[in-house]
Amino acid sequence: MKLKILILAFSFMLLIKVWSAHALTLELEAEPEILWFHKSTSFKLYAKCLNDSSPIENASVTAFLIKDGNEILNKDLTFQAGRYFSEFDLSFNPGLIGYLNLTVNCSYGNESIVNSTSIEIKKLTLEILLENEKEVHKYEEFSLDLKFLIFDEANKQGLLITPSQETFKVYFVSGNVKREASIKSYGISGDKQTLTLLVPDLEEGLYKLEVVGFKDGESINASTKKLIKVLTPLRIHPLVERIECYSGSLCEKNITMRVEWDDGSIEEFTQENFEGIVWQTMQPIDIASVDCDEDYSICTLGLRLIGLNPGRYDIEIYAKAGGIESSRVGIRLDIVLPIKGTLMDAAGKVISMKLTLINKETGEIEQASTNNAGKYSLSILPGIYDAEMDFPGLKVKVFNVTINEETVSSFGGESIRYDGFRMQLLEGLKVAKVVVVEFAFPFEHALIHMPYDDSLILNEENLKVYACSRWNFGRRYCSGEWKEIKIRIDPIRNFVEFNASSFSAFALGEEKSLNIYTVYASKKEVYMGDSVIINGKVLDDEGKDVEAATVNFTFLGTNLSSSTLTGADGSFVGSITAPYQEGVFKLRVKVSKHPYVSDEEELVIRVLKKKDLSIFVPDKFEVFLDEPAELKVEVFNSGQINLTDITLLVSGIPKDQYLIFPSKINKLDPNEKKEVSLIFNFSSEYCKEGCNQFYLITLTAKGKTYLGERIEKGASFTLKLNKKSQAKEEKPQGFSLFPTGMFSLPSISISNQYL
Repeated sequence: MKLKILILAFSFMLLIKVWSAHALTLELEAEPEILWFHKSTSFKLYAKCLNDSSPIENASVTAFLIKDGNEILNKDLTFQAGRYFSEFDLSFNPGLIGYLNLTVNCSYGNESIVNSTSIEIKKLTLEILLENEKEVHKYEEFSLDLKFLIFDEANKQGLLITPSQETFKVYFVSGNVKREASIKSYGISGDKQTLTLLVPDLEEGLYKLEVVGFKDGESINASTKKLIKVLTPLRIHPLVERIECYSGSLCEKNITMRVEWDDGSIEEFTQENFEGIVWQTMQPIDIASVDCDEDYSICTLGLRLIGLNPGRYDIEIYAKAGGIESSRVGIRLDIVLPIKGTLMDAAGKVISMKLTLINKETGEIEQASTNNAGKYSLSILPGIYDAEMDFPGLKVKVFNVTINEETVSSFGGESIRYDGFRMQLLEGLKVAKVVVVEFAFPFEHALIHMPYDDSLILNEENLKVYACSRWNFGRRYCSGEWKEIKIRIDPIRNFVEFNASSFSAFALGEEKSLNIYTVYASKKEVYMGDSVIINGKVLDDEGKDVEAATVNFTFLGTNLSSSTLTGADGSFVGSITAPYQEGVFKLRVKVSKHPYVSDEEELVIRVLKKKDLSIFVPDKFEVFLDEPAELKVEVFNSGQINLTDITLLVSGIPKDQYLIFPSKINKLDPNEKKEVSLIFNFSSEYCKEGCNQFYLITLTAKGKTYLGERIEKGASFTLKLNKKSQAKEEKPQGFSLFPTGMFSLPSISISNQYL
């Protein structure tokens, strides 16, 4: 009653609107017009609320869903893109069938308008009436019952649809196989439809039925929960799932098959009754022989396969008789690579091993163990594998191993070799264990797990593993270099683990320690820049001399360092330059040699500044009678400390016969030199009583340091006095150190060393 009043009120308001100066209009559209409930339970409603043909954006628009005079839902519409919109989901009422009234009210200001439209709700249902699994033969007919109904306004309880040729499609489905069955006849039987179907050409096996029903341009699908088993009059079943042949050889195999023929006997079957192919290559299989036994329904087929590369194949075989073919049956064919060998160590002792290969792609695992003679054998498909090898006292995991025809045939000897022993192979390492692994196949990397006997180890923190780059297996000898490998030590479970990119010999042991047995410096006090001589001797922790150990000398706190090597008896002599700085320094002496643990000692060296003077004079200087001669000498501060108040003294010659200038040097810095002139003039008058021909002259320099310490140094040379020269050299300009006429003496003769 309330709904009728609401409609009358809307109608009255509509009349008022028509009379008003401004006309509201309301246009409705529903999508879809027919809602098929078996596919979707939602529809969309659009409303255009117009004022003088212009869209109104801020109107209040409400939709009312009415079924059989009863409101079942109301909802406000939202403005977008010039019209009002909402989507309605009717899944809350799955029994809705027939026409659904859609009434929309648009209110704008003081005006309102109402308009209505409708949609029709229909539904299809399809049920396959198959209670149990069913066996059928291909090419034969069988019946199938269905219940295909339509629900609409006129048939709210559902109407059984009268079938036609286009009403149904039926499919046999198994995996990727989907084959349509022919419908030979159709009709209604009571409250169901009955179809007569022809089984298509199918392989034997289990299938589900999929039925599609069509009505009024719509469709619905249904499939069986129970399976249909398809059989043929001629049936074969292999009694083997897999056959295996070695690569590079003729593959001849006998396979046994169960063969059943409903229309005759298999006793006379020959090669003509069987065919087969290799699926991957489409290569026909040569069936060389057939032997069938009717009593046991067994046939033995002799197969011959030629020219297949290593790998996995699927072969298909089928029988044919009386114009009928059996289903195709599959057998796996593996063309494998042989991996075999005899495992012995370098001494000829048989080694036990368990070998496991895991195919990275398929996850299949192949395993083999050595027998009492050390022999092992595996048949492997080509591929990428992870390998595990368990030896006595060693476990090895090898990752991404490449096994193919090339890698198997590329080597002629053993593909796996192992050796284990204890021998002192490395200087500086107390070897606890040596293992040798050789593996012929290419691989990415390996993880090696090596247990050890902790009773042979003093300090497990010093455990090291070294690998030999070139190992001679037969001689147990490393002809290459030993290199240290990074390892992980488990001191609780007594093993080490490490990665390897190649296989060789691996030596596990404890580092020996170096010991600086004696060390001393030749001087404990030295001058700056002097060479400090260090002597010493190096032994290992067993008291043995260590040859060719590197001894490094370093003055701590400076960049001064040097090094030397120990000799055959472990002794060494080295030197290092003292710092150019006064003070007390620590001299570190460190000895190292791989793989020994290094050792070091410290010496205390006192470094002083050296005070020294040097005077540079010639060994011999010649002068001539009555001819002044100048000798220039150098006074050099060859020490490392400033010198002052240096007095120069000459001895060995009368004072009247020489002049020294300057006779005193106030200051002389380290490495600084000063030039001093000695001027000699022997006159004839002075020598008339006799002069020596040779004089031993000593020039002495006396000074002191800035600390007041005295220093004195001298230098000597021979002065030879000659007769007056025949051609007198030109006197230097400005030379006037002696008074005029001082050396003007009568001529005399010099007949011996005295004048």
